[in-house]
Amino acid sequence: MRKLIATFAASIITLTGCVTGYSQPLHPDTTIDCMLKAPAYPALSRKQGETGTAAVKATVDEAGRFISVVIAQSSGFPRLDEAALAAMRASTCQPLYHGGERVPFSFTQPYHFAIRAESPPHPQ
Repeated sequence: MRKLIATFAASIITLTGCVTGYSQPLHPDTTIDCMLKAPAYPALSRKQGETGTAAVKATVDEAGRFISVVIAQSSGFPRLDEAALAAMRASTCQPLYHGGERVPFSFTQPYHFAIRAESPPHPQ
């Protein structure tokens, strides 16, 4: 009986060593993964023929939340810049992993505003 108890105790110690020596695998590194919303073209800007590109710089925290959204380069029209900022704020990002840890990140996204000429109606 003592031999059985000693064998059982040795097995538990061995198993405990295996469990405590186990380390969680690191989360693999990821790349920036964001779902960017398209900006709404302001009606007055469209009517007045305002076009341009607004570059928006976004800073994202470890959880994937925007903590800063600013104009990095203006389109030259405040309404277009505001539309670009609103589009970025309505976007979402996944957390970024580096070295197994979530890390904050920043990126700059251009938003292009162009008015397309309407095609004439097709003759029937």
